[in-house]
Amino acid sequence: VFIGSFGDEPLRHAEYEQVFAKDRAALVDEIQGLERSAAARKIDDLVRRGRLALLHCRLCAVIRARYAPGLLKRLFVPRAAARAKQRCVAELDDVYATVLRKYGKEVSAGDLPPKDVFVAGLAKCELHQLPDADEATTVDDLKYWLAEEIPRVTDGRDDDDSVPEDAHPQTTFDDDRFLAPAAKAKRRGGRKRAKATSRALPAALAV
Repeated sequence: VFIGSFGDEPLRHAEYEQVFAKDRAALVDEIQGLERSAAARKIDDLVRRGRLALLHCRLCAVIRARYAPGLLKRLFVPRAAARAKQRCVAELDDVYATVLRKYGKEVSAGDLPPKDVFVAGLAKCELHQLPDADEATTVDDLKYWLAEEIPRVTDGRDDDDSVPEDAHPQTTFDDDRFLAPAAKAKRRGGRKRAKATSRALPAALAV
């Protein structure tokens, strides 16, 4: 709350002049900072959504690998899909622990969805239909975007020539140093797409 006098007449109580001047300066500073704070909120929201997307990829990967029944099992074993889902729901604590143990550098316990919300989501789909994100494209794009492009935008740096196209960024997400050459080539293609996307971020944040 700001207080002040907006009339043209002199103040009746001069002892309030310093208070009015202080609040007027604070109000001007807040108005001038609206653009910066709005951009910061947008960046925070982008980071939050990016981390949730990465977490979703990791959760789906663990569940598919551990619980999703194969095609033959679904065809010839009665209720195989339903039993696999029941087992997944019963062992959801272990699923969360596995994700944190394997991908603790990328996700945190605070990012994990509430169990009742996640179970409600699982009830609407079959385990074998969960998205299967490609490590060398989708997941790599997300990790590179979170670790490299968002800081580049917030620092106000121009990324056109700052990083070579074939450079391998050393980040906290650098957990695939032993990829095969074909996968590494795929990775470089993913970074080019991530860079192209990140160049549009400043314009998006200005909206």
